[in-house]
Amino acid sequence: MSKTFLWLIAVMLLSAFAGCSVTTDGIDGSSDSDTDTDSDSDSDSDSDSDSDSDSDSDSDSDSDSDSDSDSDSDSDTDSDTDSDSDSDTDTDTDTDSDGDTGPHPCDNVTFEIMTGGYVCAGDMHGYAWTSPGEIEGAEIDPANFEAIEGGESQLCVTGLTAGDESWGSVGILGLNASQSPDSTEEGAWMPTSDNTGINVTVTKNGDFTLRLQVKTSSGGEYCAAISDGANEVVWEDLTEACWESGNPSYNGEDPISSVMLLVPGHNVNDIPYDFCLEELIAVGGEEVIVTDADSDTDSDSDSDSDSDSDSDTDSDTDSDTDTDTDTDTDADNGEPGNYPIGNEPVLSAACGTPTTLTTGERTINSTNQNRVYYLDIPANYDENKPYRLFYISHWIGSRYQDMVNNHFYNLKDMAEAAGEPAIFIAPSSDGQTWQEKDHALFDDLLAFAKENLCFDTSRVFATGFSFGGMITYSLSTNHQKDIRAAVGIAPANYNIWLPQKTREPIAWMQTTGMGDGTCPWDQDGSSRGAKWIGFEKGEDNNCTLPADIPTWQNGDHVCYDFEGCDENHPTKVCTFNGGHQAESGDSTSSNWIPVVSWEFFSQF
Repeated sequence: MSKTFLWLIAVMLLSAFAGCSVTTDGIDGSSDSDTDTDSDSDSDSDSDSDSDSDSDSDSDSDSDSDSDSDSDSDSDTDSDTDSDSDSDTDTDTDTDSDGDTGPHPCDNVTFEIMTGGYVCAGDMHGYAWTSPGEIEGAEIDPANFEAIEGGESQLCVTGLTAGDESWGSVGILGLNASQSPDSTEEGAWMPTSDNTGINVTVTKNGDFTLRLQVKTSSGGEYCAAISDGANEVVWEDLTEACWESGNPSYNGEDPISSVMLLVPGHNVNDIPYDFCLEELIAVGGEEVIVTDADSDTDSDSDSDSDSDSDSDTDSDTDSDTDTDTDTDTDADNGEPGNYPIGNEPVLSAACGTPTTLTTGERTINSTNQNRVYYLDIPANYDENKPYRLFYISHWIGSRYQDMVNNHFYNLKDMAEAAGEPAIFIAPSSDGQTWQEKDHALFDDLLAFAKENLCFDTSRVFATGFSFGGMITYSLSTNHQKDIRAAVGIAPANYNIWLPQKTREPIAWMQTTGMGDGTCPWDQDGSSRGAKWIGFEKGEDNNCTLPADIPTWQNGDHVCYDFEGCDENHPTKVCTFNGGHQAESGDSTSSNWIPVVSWEFFSQF
């Protein structure tokens, strides 16, 4: 049983007190050089080309037959002789003498760890330090880097963020950005116009969130989530929204006093962490030379003589005869809300245009409020590939960090294993529960994605657990033209804001543990509970409704596929021996829910 499963159980046990069955808050910062260059270049070119291009296009149903014949014959004879001779003699003397003793020993843009934990990080330089934060029970090791003798290639820390209901626990590895080795004072590094952000490389051991944060000399703090490996964090990605206090970005101009790597804690669970910092350097940083006392005399003589004689004869004869016959019959690619299974991708507006977006925490203004969300983009993002897009909703009292930690209900693992990496968007709710304004948030995030990322707008999917399953259900009742398919994990059809339902079809799947007392299968035998969501979706999708939906009785989980449904809108209900849970194991899999969910999504 996975560690993720264990802590999810803890979270859900705590959240059960605010269950579906109630009706109030719901669920869940001097060189000299001399260069002499002499070049002589001779070139001749002869190019013959003929082209024959036939193209036909048709839409829907057509028959097109093309026949062409093209015969070309050409003869080209070229002869040229080129003889060049040049002599270039240069002599220069350059003498520089300056005495400049800088405040630190760093002399290049490489990442270097020196005695006592003093770090040269390109333009930045200063002592590294750690902190377990101020929450009782949190810890970090080492407490400082005084024992370092120099020569290390990385700074490594381990520790634990303690569960704290205010989400205040944090582990910190920091680097003073402008500090001399013999001083305890923290200076400030001033970025130049060439600096556009920070490159940081980390190695994570374990499943936890890691953020890069810069602190300005005036006390401003800006951060962005980073992933395992190499990250390029541009200034605009560093925002005040790390702790959900707003969305202004770092302006790339204010002096920076320190750069930190943060491990944020959880409101309930202790979070162990183990990571190493392997590189940190400002993007666009210039070479730093701070100690320079030199006398430099340069003399060079350069004599070049070359003779180049070229003669070529090129005779080309070609004959090209093309005949093609093309007969096409195209099937209807459907339309929003009624795309056929296996339809051709429908490209978003940003396809073909490189994106400036990176994986990490972001903010968006929705309903006049700054909202925080996490954007996960495939590592080798291709602006010409229409990816699937998943909209991920968390459970009550949670945040997007939990979705990142469980790999978006393990769907990211499933997608990558299938060789189909996808785009994931996971917002944080404004408080404990999802509300009416979160429908507008979905609209705003989808519109933003269309303008900035390449994805298949006919393959937008939604899923969530508990209160996340409830908002997934709520969205599915009036966003059928935007969401191709949805999976509600332990959903309910009450204690959630519901819009005016359009009753249009949508591909739907849901899971419920038959022992779920938080979001039960059947609340009152008439209209409340997961059972009735199944019947509603079956009806909307024109399925044949059974007298009762077959459910788990014993053994492995049971999935019932409604019969007679619209072929583009399958409807699936899965039940199992369990309670209010997002993961479930039986003889089929240690966690069959993401397996079945991926199978459901990937059929489209």
